[in-house]
Amino acid sequence: MECEEGKRKKQIGRLVMQTDIYQEKDSSQENGIPPDQIHTLPLEQQEAFFNGPALAPPEGIIPNLEHPPNQNALTHAVTAILFILSTAFAALQAFTCIVRKKQAKWTDYVALLAYLFFVGYIIVTYWLIVTQGYFVHQWDMSVRTFLDLLLIVHIASHFYSIVMAAMKTVILVEWIQIFVPRGTRNGFVYTSWVAIAVNLTFYIIAIILLNVSARPYRRNFNFTVPGVTHFNSSTTIVAGAAINVVLDLVILVIPQRIIWRLKMKKAKKIGVSLIFLIGILGCIAGICRLAYSIIFFKSQDISYAIPQCPCGASLR
Repeated sequence: MECEEGKRKKQIGRLVMQTDIYQEKDSSQENGIPPDQIHTLPLEQQEAFFNGPALAPPEGIIPNLEHPPNQNALTHAVTAILFILSTAFAALQAFTCIVRKKQAKWTDYVALLAYLFFVGYIIVTYWLIVTQGYFVHQWDMSVRTFLDLLLIVHIASHFYSIVMAAMKTVILVEWIQIFVPRGTRNGFVYTSWVAIAVNLTFYIIAIILLNVSARPYRRNFNFTVPGVTHFNSSTTIVAGAAINVVLDLVILVIPQRIIWRLKMKKAKKIGVSLIFLIGILGCIAGICRLAYSIIFFKSQDISYAIPQCPCGASLR
């Protein structure tokens, strides 16, 4: 008969397989113990767990915990380019206000706030590069590093939610100011305000859910902390990606009808329409993020799937 110590050693190798990023799985699986009970093991076994692979590798694959392959160079280049472009647009907006001596509107301040949170999002992106790297298979990182990854994702989700809530609101309000005379109430205005309400409501709820999906608070991003998990908050990532695609399409489509009713030459109408259709890039990025979010939701190799979502988010 196998001794109790031998059983515990086998449990170490299987423990992480019973968890996903946010949701505690059934602890009754064969030869397994709940991950939030790791503290009950002897110290040497706890160290073996935290320093071991965060996921059992596929057959024939040897974990590479020291120098795991990654796509940091590509991620660094893409992130830097997108940050430079975003900063250039923000600077252009500020320069326009200064040169024209235009009085800043409340939407300008909200846009500035969104940009500052976007800078925070970029910083978190580089934090992930330094911590473990992008597109690293979960079996090529330790449990300790994987927990750092979950913390980074938790923080990044807050930055992303604030940026999206703010920027979509600014865009829709400015659409109203550009296309509708002050005091006018029509379908365009009502559609825009409904979209704003949906956008703000969703992201307020999403931020709340990110912080109350488990007790105590640290359990929201650390499945080894003893406590209670109420629900799998990773579903908000998929829901958010889907809602963003719908809102992006609304932002893209609603100005077109007004543009084509303007009294100007057809060539000018086409030109103005094409300028606003640049938003197609945002729609494409949103669709990509939705696809990656679904992959992430279904994947066991979470550390490899997660970075695909921030890449799409940065592009948007």
